[in-house]
Amino acid sequence: MSPRKYQRKNLRKARKMLREQPREFIIGFIIVAVSFLAIASGAVYLFFYVQAKSTAKTPGFSGNANVTPVKKRGEKAKYAILKDGQSLWDLAEQEYGSGFFFPTILELNNFPDPDRIEPGTKVRVR
Repeated sequence: MSPRKYQRKNLRKARKMLREQPREFIIGFIIVAVSFLAIASGAVYLFFYVQAKSTAKTPGFSGNANVTPVKKRGEKAKYAILKDGQSLWDLAEQEYGSGFFFPTILELNNFPDPDRIEPGTKVRVR
């Protein structure tokens, strides 16, 4: 049987089922459509999950690859004075090349409330 004849035969069967058993046909169609959507959305979720995991270490970091946020042995601590309107994010961008290193600055300093750091505060950056 040629592929065209096979397709016509199946199309006739589908039309006959739609006429004779419309409820079952519609339910079957809905089940197939929902299954397809579930599989497709799972694949999309998995794609973005894997992509997010691969960039989670330094998201958006495009600075110098030789920059290390950790103090090397024998290196003196480096400090900066926080200016008016400047945030820890800005300091991290200035010092490390990416604002995503601001938690490193938080670890180096023991701020009671990191959201309320006054301008003029001496902040350790390395």
